[in-house]
Amino acid sequence: MAAVFMLSSATMWFRTQVMPHWLAILTALLALVLLVTLGISTWVTLIFPAWMVVVSILILIANLRRPA
Repeated sequence: MAAVFMLSSATMWFRTQVMPHWLAILTALLALVLLVTLGISTWVTLIFPAWMVVVSILILIANLRRPA
């Protein structure tokens, strides 16, 4: 489910350009890695929380840079 959420987020970001282009590409790649390698190692499940931290930090930085 996390990979599907990441893929849908990447698709929305590609079309709306709300997030940087590199983040949308990275999100799609990480989602594909999550889908393919989940059965190999349980450590792969940590991709989603790490991705969520990166996205959250980028949103916080964008909001701090915005003029009041």
